[in-house]
Amino acid sequence: MKIFVTGANGFLGRHVTRRLLAAGHSVVAFDRAGTPVAGAEVVCGDVRDQPLVRLSLAQADAVVHAAFAPPQASTDDLWSVNVESARSVFAAARDAGVGQLVAISSTVVERTPRRHPVSVNAPLSRLDAYRITRAAAEQTLLEEAARAPGPRVALVRPATFVGRGQIGAFALQFEAIATGGRVPLLGGGRHRYQVIDVDDLAEGVAKLVELGGGGVFHFGAPAPDDVATMLSTVIEHAGTGAQLLRIPGRPGLMALRTVELLGLPPFADWHHAAARGEDRTVPAERAERELGWQARLSSTEALVAAYDWYAGERAAGRTVRTTHAVPGSHRGIAALGALATRGAALRAGRTTK
Repeated sequence: MKIFVTGANGFLGRHVTRRLLAAGHSVVAFDRAGTPVAGAEVVCGDVRDQPLVRLSLAQADAVVHAAFAPPQASTDDLWSVNVESARSVFAAARDAGVGQLVAISSTVVERTPRRHPVSVNAPLSRLDAYRITRAAAEQTLLEEAARAPGPRVALVRPATFVGRGQIGAFALQFEAIATGGRVPLLGGGRHRYQVIDVDDLAEGVAKLVELGGGGVFHFGAPAPDDVATMLSTVIEHAGTGAQLLRIPGRPGLMALRTVELLGLPPFADWHHAAARGEDRTVPAERAERELGWQARLSSTEALVAAYDWYAGERAAGRTVRTTHAVPGSHRGIAALGALATRGAALRAGRTTK
């Protein structure tokens, strides 16, 4: 097959491209970076450049649309990249006679929408603005597919993916583990948070492209442990002497809301789930049943593997890619949490005496 991949230099896009090439497919790797990929035809361009997109996906059999703007992007970029580009990529695929369009979405679309308490018509935070555009992108693709004959649309909503190449929301935790420090954990850590190794996810996306299918597909590792167990396992595996620092959920949630209202860089869904003690899991049964797909690594194993990659890069003095650099506000809240926890322990000790 000839497969057109947008966002091919992104974290998931790179792994999907490599998996498709390894299976013998022809890949057009479309991305703003234009980074060479062995075996792929690389096109350097912006997904909002409609003429270039149309030219580049000509004669493709399938499209993997993995380009999107993150929560840190401006409102204009969120809408133009996440929503309008989805519309234009679908139109180009339809006009080119492409049979399958696999769009990488997010489980964030399944979260309850939240509005700002003062500016009632505005989203509460950058993460909420991002959620709105990701949901609108899905709706746009489904509406376009229903309007006229075109490519079959499959929407991929994966669990949080980690692995070789990027560590995302776990940067602060991995840094603390590697240095033998206190590893911040909001709440009691008894909730479950599902992750998936990026190679397992790339395998699932590739199978979806190869076998076809429409509608929503979730991908996640089976039976995740609770978060405290997951992090404790990574800490024990690392053997650096690091220890969990449990930050009470209520103060942590207040801190997250303060960050949102001040418009500071948003925390990830991982942090919000921890503060609220909410499970984050996805139903992967459809992918397992219809695609014959199965994650190789459990959530805990995927996190350990991601840490090993991180520790190796750190030891070699190489820069570790994350979704975005850890903002000072995030480190500040972790430090305040450490002080609050220490103060509570001292007060408890005095009471006991």
